[in-house]
Amino acid sequence: MNWLIAILQNHAICHTRAVIGGLAQMVQMLFTKPKAPSLFQPYRDLIKLTHKQPVVSKQASWLFVTAPYIIFSPPFWRQALYR
Repeated sequence: MNWLIAILQNHAICHTRAVIGGLAQMVQMLFTKPKAPSLFQPYRDLIKLTHKQPVVSKQASWLFVTAPYIIFSPPFWRQALYR
């Protein structure tokens, strides 16, 4: 059950951060006078980034491929296990 709460909290933080980023961009554009992007532009950018295919050389070692998972997974597991 704790892992479900951790996943929900992480999703809430990501969505809140995207909305705040969009609002900050809109306010900045109000002061500089160009047309502001949509409030949902950060969400479009996230979707576009998640659909990109990873670029890995055929000569890359297994460490190069697994390093991002090794680096970015401990915060998630810490949140899930030590809540």
